[in-house]
Amino acid sequence: MALLNWLQSPRGVRIQPYILPTFLTLLSAGLLFVVPPSSGFPPISPLLFLPLLLATLECKFEFVVLLGFVLSAALVGAEMRMHDAYASSAEFADHIVNASMRGLVFNAVAIFAGLYARQVHAKQEAIHRRLKEADDLLNLSLWINTSNSLEDTVDIVLLALRQIKPYYVAALFLRDETPSLLVACGASGAEGELKYSRLSLDAAGVGGQDGSFRTVYVNNAEQSHGLPLARLVPKVRSFAIIPLLLPDNQLIGVLYIGFDQTDALTPNDVQMVEDFALRVAFPLHKTRQQERLQGMAYSDAMTGLKNYRAFRSHLDEEMRRAARYKHSISLLLLDIDFFKQVNDRYGHQMGDRILAHIGSVIRASVRDTDLPARYGGEEFVVLCPETGAADASVVAERIRAAVQNTPFLDGQEGPLPITISIGSATYPTDAEDEATLIHHADAALYQAKHAGRNCVVLASH
Repeated sequence: MALLNWLQSPRGVRIQPYILPTFLTLLSAGLLFVVPPSSGFPPISPLLFLPLLLATLECKFEFVVLLGFVLSAALVGAEMRMHDAYASSAEFADHIVNASMRGLVFNAVAIFAGLYARQVHAKQEAIHRRLKEADDLLNLSLWINTSNSLEDTVDIVLLALRQIKPYYVAALFLRDETPSLLVACGASGAEGELKYSRLSLDAAGVGGQDGSFRTVYVNNAEQSHGLPLARLVPKVRSFAIIPLLLPDNQLIGVLYIGFDQTDALTPNDVQMVEDFALRVAFPLHKTRQQERLQGMAYSDAMTGLKNYRAFRSHLDEEMRRAARYKHSISLLLLDIDFFKQVNDRYGHQMGDRILAHIGSVIRASVRDTDLPARYGGEEFVVLCPETGAADASVVAERIRAAVQNTPFLDGQEGPLPITISIGSATYPTDAEDEATLIHHADAALYQAKHAGRNCVVLASH
């Protein structure tokens, strides 16, 4: 028991690789000297210990075994050249038999030593591989920390996963604000769209009955037992679903990795992907939380649009870009017609609902490249990058018509006809800086109010 405890100690662990070669060396030495030849040992005899030494030094198995055979053959040859030293042929034959037996013993020892060398070499390779994987995962963490958005972080994760284990398709699902819902946040390698962009947590299949989470690996998609993710992308023949867990075992999402061949993952591959998922879960969670906090800081709670602070930040950025690349920027300033009368008649709660209604109509009417925001009070603003005065007029008219044709249906006396007035200004046609651009858009809005409301006025007209 004391010996076992000592072998498991740090000092014992360090010398364990040398125990077997030492034992084999002593055993071989004893067998070599059991029947020593009367004429002495050939000078080559000490070289028979060389395979054991090479095995200890972790040389390749084939080299160690081949060397053992060569040296044992040399020993027999040396004995045969000493036949004149023997008194009779029978004595010479006995020594040849003894030499051959010693050669066979050393061949067996060389084989065992070679196998030991192969085992040690395999362990060393596994250690180096794990160290490289750990280094790759560390670099991945540093890489992820440089990203500023969830979209960039997801792209980095999927790119790094491809480097660790090449895949046919991979997708990342994160838990929605609804705890039982998973939403696709990114995919890589798929031809066409994913069949599912949302699925329930139960459909992912990673939850256990005891509340724990586990990796699901299906080596043949045809035997997926009805898992929806088996049909996420056509041509997938095997796939794995790995839970993304925080240190407190909280699930934040799942990582899907699919292959166009069966049995694509070995147990070591599964372990490697699980380690990868464990490493990326917290950075994903942190980035998403930061985006949510930023969204709260730059969003208007009532309308869901960007707030004034976000608008000024984007305007400053777009103005610098427009000046550098000689692009146009148009600014639309919108105001709800007779909004004070609505507040006076129906109350401010009704006014708040109308503001939310106008915000949703504006958001549905602008282009993907436009930035709608709440400017303050009953005023809204739409920033239109790379847009001249003529195109801005088209956007403004579309918004005005959408508001007019979408009556507010929450009135106490039936639908309320809500309209807006819009003023538009364009850089560099109407202004050369932000303050002047806003001033001219505001002046155009003032003209629209005095022109009868529910209309669009351009600053250049």
